[in-house]
Amino acid sequence: MTKVIAIVDDEDEMEFIYSMIFEDEIQLGLLDLKFFVDAYSFFQWFETQKPDLILCDINLPIYNGIDLVQKLNATGHNILTYFVSAHDQRDYQECMNLLGIRRYLHKPIDFDIFREFVSADLGLPSSLS
Repeated sequence: MTKVIAIVDDEDEMEFIYSMIFEDEIQLGLLDLKFFVDAYSFFQWFETQKPDLILCDINLPIYNGIDLVQKLNATGHNILTYFVSAHDQRDYQECMNLLGIRRYLHKPIDFDIFREFVSADLGLPSSLS
């Protein structure tokens, strides 16, 4: 069964980068990546679709990543979520604990570790590369 990752990041180049990181998983039908440049477009999609994982940049226009997760939690949906930011994780640790954020990825992202996290959390084969 294909796992869906919703990626909310306002940096356009990230769509290409994430697609390259998970190229094998996408080609094998293990992953489907959905990209959103802001929380508004994510929530429009979320009305009819549900991801297995949300990868959310903290600094977003209009709604930031924290606002997005707070709104998501208020809907009663408990979806595995990672935060991504260039800021130190310690700046957000208390907030992450309160919101139930599973992982924090510091930019620039170590893509090998990121792939390991996704493989472990979504139950994907870890030997793909």
